[in-house]
Amino acid sequence: IPIKYLFKYALVGDDITSIEKKFSNYKTLAYYDQVTKLPNAYYLKSDLFEILEDKKSQKNNVLAMVSIVNFNNLHNLFSEKILNDLLLEIKISLKNSVEPYNVKLYNLYYDHFALLFSKEEKFEEINEIILNIMNNINRVIDFENNKLNLDFRTGVFNIDFKQFSDLTPDKIYNNAALALKKAEFLQTKKVAYYDITLGQSLTKRDLMEEDLRKAIEKEEFMIYLQPQFSTTLNKIVSFEALVRWNNPKYINDSPQEFITLAESNNMIIDIGKIIIKKTMELAKKLEDYNVKISINISPAQMLQAGFITELIEAIDKHKVKKEMIAIEVTETFLMSNFNLIIEKLKQLRKYGISIHLDDFGTGHSSMLYLKELPIDTIKIDKQFVDTLLNDKYSKAIINMIISLSKNLGLDVIAEGIETEKQYNTLKKMGCDIIQGYYIGKGVEFEKALALLKKTNLKQKEVEDLENE
Repeated sequence: IPIKYLFKYALVGDDITSIEKKFSNYKTLAYYDQVTKLPNAYYLKSDLFEILEDKKSQKNNVLAMVSIVNFNNLHNLFSEKILNDLLLEIKISLKNSVEPYNVKLYNLYYDHFALLFSKEEKFEEINEIILNIMNNINRVIDFENNKLNLDFRTGVFNIDFKQFSDLTPDKIYNNAALALKKAEFLQTKKVAYYDITLGQSLTKRDLMEEDLRKAIEKEEFMIYLQPQFSTTLNKIVSFEALVRWNNPKYINDSPQEFITLAESNNMIIDIGKIIIKKTMELAKKLEDYNVKISINISPAQMLQAGFITELIEAIDKHKVKKEMIAIEVTETFLMSNFNLIIEKLKQLRKYGISIHLDDFGTGHSSMLYLKELPIDTIKIDKQFVDTLLNDKYSKAIINMIISLSKNLGLDVIAEGIETEKQYNTLKKMGCDIIQGYYIGKGVEFEKALALLKKTNLKQKEVEDLENE
């Protein structure tokens, strides 16, 4: 917008008020807890980065992480709304406790908080402040006509650049978290401190394992849906349910990390129950859209006594049409206990649940047992799709899988399609269904539903025009 001409020059400007407002809203969502409105873990790591940039400062920096170890027990007593109100009460109590000491307060996630000290005093004096704060908040509180004795625990890490020369925001965060884990195990003391031996004994795996136990109690897992697109009908016909762990501490880790850990210690059984329940809830919402949802099942789940009964009961409880549900198993999965799993798959298929064989072709004996498998669909592994356009062997293998599937009356889903060329090539080869980033990545239910409506409505409009 030209606002003034001076000599032969024009001053041009834009009103960026609305842009700044949007940016401010995005920043609030990204850097503040949506319940307590306190800065969150991302904000903390940003502040830690600034501290690391200013190592010459004479201030002593200390990070204290705080959790409420018995908070999970309240889930059986109160609704989510009431628990959120309780978190607001806790926030007020913490703010009042830290206010005299000029300490920055964070809500890392749910019932986990943090205090960041940056002061002239020595660590011993800061530690006294921490103990005073903990003594102040560890008390019985009146809430919703109940007397609650909340058990606060604290893990402390002294950000000492002389002792720790290679610190990063993540290392500082994790060291404080390790100290907190130690504090949560203590019977008498409520505060624990990080030291090198603690770091050696409590590895990331140990930390993740303990966090997984809490995640199971809180049902912190979310279901993302990745669309599967029919190349013949030109619309989304199904979704794969993908589990995500709603914990900012592991936001950059692959879901496979915690899944592998959960499978190694049988936590996957409890996680699997949560996944099935939440997937059924989403399936019910999609009932009117004529799509399937497939669920990944681990060997530990399948081999558990009563698994089939639990799955069928979950389907019936949520009043989901059984034709909507498919389960995915891998070749490696089958080999864990072939005969027993085959019998269970037959029972599921008899009930009306579809069976998908994932990662086909990556095992050692695919062809030998294929005729024995009670399956409806074969999924072509991403590793073949990745080299489809420039490797004749990958193309030949995919051709063989598609041809074999057609002869056996099975559907075919190709995974990992990321480009239009891959899509067009697979469509020409006769692949029934496409899955991958080219169609859409795994997203929350609302986004998946919006994509479903948009894609399938577009195809319906085409069909209506053709029928006129």
